[in-house]
Amino acid sequence: MRLENGLRRGYRWALAWAGMAGLLVSAGCGGDGKVPRSPVIGSVNIDGKPTAGVMLIFCPTDGSPEVQKLRPSGMTGPDGKFQLISITPNDGAPPAHYKVLIQWPSGTPGASGRVGTGEDRLHGRYMNLDKSPFTVEIKPGMNDLPPFEVKSK
Repeated sequence: MRLENGLRRGYRWALAWAGMAGLLVSAGCGGDGKVPRSPVIGSVNIDGKPTAGVMLIFCPTDGSPEVQKLRPSGMTGPDGKFQLISITPNDGAPPAHYKVLIQWPSGTPGASGRVGTGEDRLHGRYMNLDKSPFTVEIKPGMNDLPPFEVKSK
């Protein structure tokens, strides 16, 4: 029973992630694709260590209606580094101010970089726009963000 419940939770999380990815794509494809974007790279450290499989969602707090529709996102690789995608792989994010949501699903990301399918090991602490301490400004041109320092407890 316990394993079955864990699998159901993992399945629900995977469905939620797939739905969110669909919304991100549909939001991005709804525009004319002419919103200028700047490359964005960064990294995530959890308890001081680079961490793989961390999902980041950048939520604009200003900008045009087209910018407001986008939710650039990224996933950390084995070295804890990520690149943002708004519409196409590694296209970055429009210049604007953002609140950043962070989630670290349990499970090991596969070689393809797929997300783990378990519950958030950060217990949703960084998935609330009102409570997330992370804000960034994306500027025109290349953006190499300082590491996001996250605590697991």
